[in-house]
Amino acid sequence: MNAALHTHTQSGRFTQESISEYEIPARLRPLYNVVTQYASQGKYEVALTLCKAPLDDLVRTTGRNQPDVAAMMNILALVYR
Repeated sequence: MNAALHTHTQSGRFTQESISEYEIPARLRPLYNVVTQYASQGKYEVALTLCKAPLDDLVRTTGRNQPDVAAMMNILALVYR
């Protein structure tokens, strides 16, 4: 299943774009949905806060070289983008 990722457009709005090489793990899908919803509403600070805490916890508990850490970093990157 391909993930529908949001990209930031010139107008400042998020649009959905399918990227076939990347898939959001099912366990992170609810967080991804909430984060991208806030980002699409322009509530970037809320979206960043929702991403950073789980990412910090994952890094602390599993280390940096884990697939979930990479997935969380990709979600965070979408907000910054």
